[in-house]
Amino acid sequence: MKDSSEFNLLGKDYLTEAEAAHYCCVSLSHFQQSTDTLAEAGVRARRNLGKKVFLRAELSRMIENAPTWFPVVVATGPRMFNGQTPNFESLVDPLGNLTNARLRPYVPRKKRTETPS
Repeated sequence: MKDSSEFNLLGKDYLTEAEAAHYCCVSLSHFQQSTDTLAEAGVRARRNLGKKVFLRAELSRMIENAPTWFPVVVATGPRMFNGQTPNFESLVDPLGNLTNARLRPYVPRKKRTETPS
């Protein structure tokens, strides 16, 4: 596969499979395994002179219609989880795992004895 600096996508309307994977910012193998996702998004592979090519506009539309990575949340106090403030009152001891106490009593390991040969 070409190095990412070797792809020249300027002015191209149709991209090869490797160029389309680079355009979508995924590896070629991941792009090849995502045929169901591509079909659901309306991206169709076309055959041109024995090569598989993709229309750049369809790939661009697929990326633009993709869901956002994380919902945009403005934190205004305690750390926000999925847009909701966690209920800290329901926790008995929020720092319980940070106390300076052993979880179980210390038991020394047995010394290994050498077996005579």
